[in-house]
Amino acid sequence: MFEGHTPYGNPSSDPGRPRPVRPEENFNDLLLELYYFSERFSQFVPALYPPNPPHFLDRLVNWVNNRGLTSKQKRLLFEFALRLLYFTFEDFIQLYRNTFIGPVTRWIIDELALGLGDPDFAARIDRERLRRTWYCPVTDSMVISEFYHANNISGIDHRPAFRPLSHFSSANRLKEYMNRMGLVRLVLIEDFVATGVQSIKVVRWALKGLKCPVLFVPLISCPEALAKFRRMEREYSHFTFEPAFSLDDSAFVTSPASSEDPLLVAVRAFANKVHPRIAGKPDPTYGPLGFGDTGAIVVLFSNTPDNTLPLVHHQARPPRTWKPLFPRVSRETS
Repeated sequence: MFEGHTPYGNPSSDPGRPRPVRPEENFNDLLLELYYFSERFSQFVPALYPPNPPHFLDRLVNWVNNRGLTSKQKRLLFEFALRLLYFTFEDFIQLYRNTFIGPVTRWIIDELALGLGDPDFAARIDRERLRRTWYCPVTDSMVISEFYHANNISGIDHRPAFRPLSHFSSANRLKEYMNRMGLVRLVLIEDFVATGVQSIKVVRWALKGLKCPVLFVPLISCPEALAKFRRMEREYSHFTFEPAFSLDDSAFVTSPASSEDPLLVAVRAFANKVHPRIAGKPDPTYGPLGFGDTGAIVVLFSNTPDNTLPLVHHQARPPRTWKPLFPRVSRETS
């Protein structure tokens, strides 16, 4: 499949030069790792059924053998596959649990000024978390029922996504429901937040309309969103922002740290070069580094964010023939 392999970023005594490695030895090591992870990579929901091959290794072969790639470019994609940050379904179950026992619990303790010495501390925490807090998604990409199941929360019949509500409903109706159910605070949850462009409008709508304490928890958050929502915290006294998991610089080809990583430097250059073949005509909002030029290398088991490099996920329409590794199902036609 490849004509040898020259690794990027191998450690050596000289940080400026890769350690010499026999091509066949390094290729075999990488292939073993890809085989090891292939089962979990094959549980990627958008590729479980046609037209995409469900098995990861089949998609990998198609990806690195996209028409017109040189041997060097194929080797680059092959090594890059192991650098993608892939979040499994099991990872998300843990994020649901961590959100409930971490950010949500701390928020309620702070809001009510509870102390460990209070005689009914544990019982009150449970009552406030389970009976008086409403957990809703920002968009329908966050499957809120799984959050309820993972944390054994019952008794709240409606858990609507707030993005469509902000277009088709009124905050007064939501407030009436909260009063009727005895809900005094709102936790908004989203699976992945990168630039915050979409979610910040929805959160602001909820803050203005409901006028109750609001906690926003992205299960996975990027630095750009972090900065925006920290500013919003200063704007609204009844708003708190706390991600369950914040990505660091290693998750982006656009970060300062990536400029010192030979593999990510090469991937960024390749992304810029190959993008016209993938997406066609230029789009100012969706370039070679993804939506908002985020440059993420993130894949979720449920879908690939559009902030991730298009060369990973974009399914080209004819006459283009680009075959993605983790195909994205988008809200918009591409």
